[in-house]
Amino acid sequence: MYKNEKKNYKKSMVFQSYKILNNVKKIINPKNLDIEKQIVNRFFTQHESEYSYIILRNEIQKIYELSKKIVDSIKECKEKNENVNVLKINSQLEEFYDIKIDILYFKFLLKIVTDYYGIVVPSFTKSFLDFI
Repeated sequence: MYKNEKKNYKKSMVFQSYKILNNVKKIINPKNLDIEKQIVNRFFTQHESEYSYIILRNEIQKIYELSKKIVDSIKECKEKNENVNVLKINSQLEEFYDIKIDILYFKFLLKIVTDYYGIVVPSFTKSFLDFI
């Protein structure tokens, strides 16, 4: 169907199972969907729907809270006229919440900060060089 009517779907995202057939404005990068896949898998692996909704809600709430804390840390650095160092922010998050944050998960959070909050986040390389 899609192959025959491509013109009608020119401005739409089109999926077929796990494949992206039409990626408007390159919004989705399939290589960067690891964290999203994990969240969705946890949701679908629960046998009771009530628990799966709770897990999904908690995961979204955790993502919001962590990304908001990153935003607050970046704003605090800018108010003090300090360089924003994402490695330092990662350490602060781990210490504040007493958790270990995987690097892929942290990059996922930084992408949310950039896309949702519109805040420019320095790269890991720049942060590492500033850290030295």
